[in-house]
Amino acid sequence: MHLARIDYSVGKFIKELVDFYNLNVVLRGKLWGVSQELINELTIHSGNVFATAVKIYSESPTRILEEIASVFPPVDQLIKVAGSSDLRLLVQYLGPFSYRFAKDLEDSMISLFTEFSPGAALAAVHFKFVESELVITLLNAFLEGVPRDFIAKLYGQVI
Repeated sequence: MHLARIDYSVGKFIKELVDFYNLNVVLRGKLWGVSQELINELTIHSGNVFATAVKIYSESPTRILEEIASVFPPVDQLIKVAGSSDLRLLVQYLGPFSYRFAKDLEDSMISLFTEFSPGAALAAVHFKFVESELVITLLNAFLEGVPRDFIAKLYGQVI
């Protein structure tokens, strides 16, 4: 992690990914009734999402979402994409939302640091990876005969 100390853009990129990962763990853990102790083991002990969620994990999902949204703005966008702050819907949309998150992260890194910074380059590579996963997922859904309306409902607002 020496590069992260030299170049602020790399640290910013890593921080955003850690917060998104921890958001996934916290929301899924809350939905599945996972204990605070296990959440502490599964999360990366860094970032705003961890610092916020670890304090209030025992509270209601609504309160957790409000507090995390105040320190991690992509939560508001996730709620908008899901069309609700219902925990089940949010968890269902986390996978498709990762595409939007990666694209927005790439755009923000380029606007903050230029496309020539190491962090922006990492964000661009990450976005291409997530984009290729999305293409594979959509192709598999098509090949498996998943109804188009279901695919459009789940992925339409994200793409």
